[in-house]
Amino acid sequence: MSFLLIGSAGFMLFSVVLLLAMPMVWNESANSDRLRHLVQVKDVEVKPKSPRLREVLARWTAVLRPRAGTRQSEQAREKLEAAGLRTSLQRDTYALAQGIAPLAGLFLGTFVRSNMLLACVTLAAIGYLGPDIWLRRRIRLYKASLVRSLPDALDLLNICVEAGLGLDQAMVRVSDELALSHRELHGEFQRVLLEQRVGGVRMDAWKRFAERSDLEEVRSFVGMLIQSERFGTPIARALSRFADDLRMNRRQRAEEAAAKTRVKIVFPLVFFIFPCLFLVLLAPAIISLSGVFKDLQ
Repeated sequence: MSFLLIGSAGFMLFSVVLLLAMPMVWNESANSDRLRHLVQVKDVEVKPKSPRLREVLARWTAVLRPRAGTRQSEQAREKLEAAGLRTSLQRDTYALAQGIAPLAGLFLGTFVRSNMLLACVTLAAIGYLGPDIWLRRRIRLYKASLVRSLPDALDLLNICVEAGLGLDQAMVRVSDELALSHRELHGEFQRVLLEQRVGGVRMDAWKRFAERSDLEEVRSFVGMLIQSERFGTPIARALSRFADDLRMNRRQRAEEAAAKTRVKIVFPLVFFIFPCLFLVLLAPAIISLSGVFKDLQ
């Protein structure tokens, strides 16, 4: 009876974690949104998905957060913002996963009969380190996406500025164009625009963007904007030169990664491909020679 109670409690905890983590990790790709936008019939009104589940979860987390007494440090909040997790629901889901994952690992370790203590400690450690490892990987992927998207965004921004738009109007247009192809940079541009609309200074909003991203390319871009506004240089010319520099840097990084593959491929060749190749080529000859030696004996 006690085993059934423990099992049902563990299953309930696992279901709660899965339910809370689903809105944060279950996002459709940009390609699916682009295809849906292209094949959508204009005369038919497509209703968006109901955010009822997220509203319910946000309401429950807003009620339980002050009662549980959980507060996130400033460093943890900066990490979540660097990963693109900025809503209260996403932060609460990550905090809940940090608290429940070690308990879930400890519970799963009780099912191992041979060495229960070692299994409990190992799975609890994995549950403790798992959310942090996932967050670091998400930060790395988020920054890589920003680096890939920035040259294209600057090209569009340069075109809009040369066409006669101001920097703010060009930002709005470029942000709308990047909504499907580059979601991460679109979100960052939208946040910069919102900070300006609520009364913030333009350059301060760009500086906060550089601090959040923690990328050398973004810091150089913000520094270029600050210098152009301070000294009155044409923004279109500065954007054009900076976009060329970014494109050249991206090409150099691609060439560097291609050159590194020659060294990285040595270890799979030596330890995995060559033994299989030798086995396929030499095994028939070894079998034939062993048969000949047996006949000679």
